[in-house]
Amino acid sequence: MVVNSLLPNILNVAQIVNIVSPPIVETIRNKKETENDEILNYKKECTPELIALQSSQILNNIFRDDLYDKHLTPDPLGVNVSIELALQTFYDISELSASFTADVLMSQIWLDRRLRYTHLGSCIENMTLSSVIVERFWQPFVCFVNSKKSELHVSPSPNTFVLIYPNGTVWMNYRLRVEGPCYVDLWLYPFNEEECELVLESYAYNAANVRLMWRDWNPLTVNFLLTRQFGVYLFQMYFPAQTAVAMSWIPFFLDYRSLPARITLSVSALMSITFQYGNILKSLPRVSYVMSVDVWIFGSIAFIASSLIELAIVGHLHRKYRSRNFRRKSTLLLEQEQDMLHSISQSDAAINISMQILKIICLKIAKLHQKIIDKKSMVMELLC
Repeated sequence: MVVNSLLPNILNVAQIVNIVSPPIVETIRNKKETENDEILNYKKECTPELIALQSSQILNNIFRDDLYDKHLTPDPLGVNVSIELALQTFYDISELSASFTADVLMSQIWLDRRLRYTHLGSCIENMTLSSVIVERFWQPFVCFVNSKKSELHVSPSPNTFVLIYPNGTVWMNYRLRVEGPCYVDLWLYPFNEEECELVLESYAYNAANVRLMWRDWNPLTVNFLLTRQFGVYLFQMYFPAQTAVAMSWIPFFLDYRSLPARITLSVSALMSITFQYGNILKSLPRVSYVMSVDVWIFGSIAFIASSLIELAIVGHLHRKYRSRNFRRKSTLLLEQEQDMLHSISQSDAAINISMQILKIICLKIAKLHQKIIDKKSMVMELLC
């Protein structure tokens, strides 16, 4: 404490150590120099030939039949296996089969003390082995228990990587192609999300022998949450349906008497959206619930059907209006005809009366003329 109080504030810890105990610092420096010399000597001694020789000796020793039995677990109390997954590609997402395909790199890491070789070679830091050696040591046999199909990539050779460390730690790496299941929920299609799951489990050992997690059979679950990119569906489904609906509104601006043209436009829009909906259903599974795209398509069909109903109503009202006008015109014509006939009958009656009067007048004139003639004849007779 006295020494620290006398030191200036700018001194760091290393300077304090040098001031307080220089012999200790000298000892540390000597030790580091010794370690560096050992590393240099180690690198000089470990030639490629020596490393290859020691690797061969190690493999022959650790895999001796009388020392190593691959059918027995490395630890009677169970083995802890660490799993690593690296997703390379994710493709072939199918709603019809509710599955996906992925290329993954799967690593399994465990400790097998029977494979220790620290006492056999000082030049070997780790051994990288080919896939042929895999059959010679114990494996946890971890697999995707819920996969529909799994296969190991074999181009140009089996894609298996094995690494054994001096303490017996084994690191196995596979490159696999896995087809797994997805839970397809199409309520909000095409704005839905799909969850795909892979369950890893040892098919040969239970949790007492191989521990991946804490369950009875110790599964490891990988969940893939997929969000659909709906931009392409806007151009393939929503915009064409909207265009068909807009096309069905064109007949509203045409003459109501042009029924063939109006009906042709509406029916064409209905047929196009029905054909489009059929193409959509080809890429989807048959589900018992209503999807978001169903609501959109049936809403569009409802608008187009409404335009057809409007055409039917307009046609019916037009026909009804025409029949009403025809009846009204017929009634007017009938009334006019009756008036004409009545006027004609009245004129005929007047003519008949006139004729009767003329007949009467003529008769009276004839009688008067006859009387005059008679009187003349009487006067003539009297005179004669």
